[in-house]
Amino acid sequence: MEGYRKYVTIEVVVSIFMSTLMNCIMTFVIFRAIPTVPVWGTSGAVFDAVPTAFMTVLMSSIMPGWLTARRARANALSFDKTHAARLPGNVLVRALLLAVAGALVVALLASALASLSGAAIVAFWTLILWKILLSFLIPLCVTPIAIRESLANRGPKSRALP
Repeated sequence: MEGYRKYVTIEVVVSIFMSTLMNCIMTFVIFRAIPTVPVWGTSGAVFDAVPTAFMTVLMSSIMPGWLTARRARANALSFDKTHAARLPGNVLVRALLLAVAGALVVALLASALASLSGAAIVAFWTLILWKILLSFLIPLCVTPIAIRESLANRGPKSRALP
């Protein structure tokens, strides 16, 4: 169990680092010339949270899920014979399903926070902090799920190790 926790922790840290790097770069590219960003509208922070969440979930589930499945097939990791799979076995299908769900959750969360704040605009650096928060929380939640599902018992066709 200790080896599993270490493996998951490393994968989560890598996902957080990569997500933070990607999200900060994209935010600088898209919003760098704007000192304040509107909260609402197609060029606003709430709208921008949807593709940010989608891509962050996608990245946080595809790579760790694919690498874990590959390592398990190479006998570098063992399949979990006790955990029944709850999501599709195909890594890409599973990642897309998680990404759509994650984007919906973040859209609702961003809309609720924006409505509660009553703000019409946010400073660029506030948007960066929001992106860093998303880059931390999403992989923290999604990457362990992707790993667990990649190691799940998939029935008689699974390559579970003895």
